[in-house]
Amino acid sequence: MSFLKISWRHAFLSLASFVVVSLVIWPILWRFDQTHLERLGAEWTTLFELCRTSVELDVPLVTADQQSNALRKVISETAADERTSVLISHGGRFAAREETSGVAADYRRSCSVELVDENVLLDKDEIAMLLSAFVDLREQLTATGKHEFRDIVPLPSITMLSFGLRDGNAAGCSSIAYITVELATRHYNATVAEQTTSACSER
Repeated sequence: MSFLKISWRHAFLSLASFVVVSLVIWPILWRFDQTHLERLGAEWTTLFELCRTSVELDVPLVTADQQSNALRKVISETAADERTSVLISHGGRFAAREETSGVAADYRRSCSVELVDENVLLDKDEIAMLLSAFVDLREQLTATGKHEFRDIVPLPSITMLSFGLRDGNAAGCSSIAYITVELATRHYNATVAEQTTSACSER
């Protein structure tokens, strides 16, 4: 009988300790997770805005980036098959890739925000954060009247959001900004690009 009393007392104390520790630890973990998402969202938004500025103003990505050389790292710069590519990072999880393809006055520019390590996929909370950040940016820009919502033909199991300039960019090109997420595989793409559907009137 005394053994049962000791066992029940021990079980009760263990449960009480677990509850107390949980009450202390979980808020800390939640705040850590929220801070992580906020930092990741800020990093992504900064790079995506650099991409948008680069394409809409028709200036090189490195020129649009006002970070000091200490914070900006040109990861790679390549040229092959009438395509050039520059990849820069501020040392975080994302990088911005600027690409130019085509020849003479018929070339087009694009800029994407991609994962530095493609083997480390985004989790569902990070994906939700990116979609929310894109929607917030789209709402801010379309409210000015210079940008408009764009329709992308939806595909099964893929979330697709987009917007673009009402008029052409600085080169007279039609441009579009979009984000796509395939929820099943957690692969995502966020890009600002000059479109090939019409000529660039100022290039």
